[in-house]
Amino acid sequence: MSSTEREGNEERATGNILEEIQLPENRGLLGGRSLVISPRGGNQRITRIPFCDICGVRLGERYLVCPACGRKVDANCFVSIEDQGICTACLRARLPLSKRAYKVLVCAANNVANTHVIEQVTRIGNREVRQILEELLAFSLVEKKGVFIFSTFKINDSGLVALGALRHIFGKDADVRYFDLALREFLTARSTVSQESKLSG
Repeated sequence: MSSTEREGNEERATGNILEEIQLPENRGLLGGRSLVISPRGGNQRITRIPFCDICGVRLGERYLVCPACGRKVDANCFVSIEDQGICTACLRARLPLSKRAYKVLVCAANNVANTHVIEQVTRIGNREVRQILEELLAFSLVEKKGVFIFSTFKINDSGLVALGALRHIFGKDADVRYFDLALREFLTARSTVSQESKLSG
């Protein structure tokens, strides 16, 4: 038997072997299996593996589907806001705030209203801090109290709801953890000064 004949027989023999291929599933689809005929005439089993449509992590049996957009997502890319569960992509579309805006909102939630202090703990320039506060005001997440130079910004109920949801997106970032530490140090120092003032008074 010639080498050409042997190769032909091997091709025919392997044509019936079940070949398995794994492919990433398309966005919004949950994966599955299908059996197709390969170009060589053999049987091919294609397994489509579902991945999170946002972060790309491989999904196991426990996954969530966003009711707003239909994305299939990992639990880390899903958040509850006002008793409704949505994916973080939909949350960011609903609340298009930057990480810097999130930091300023955290300051407002902790009654840190002085823009110079906010600049100190966030490392955001004073001018930008003021712009962000106006942005938060436009989104109705803070309220402006007082007039002119005596005015200050206070977080409202909507801001607190937004803060809880946005923490799910930004809270684990390294720079946010550093900011949280700087804010805690400032709040501790402010509390100490306040207690000392009461004792001396």
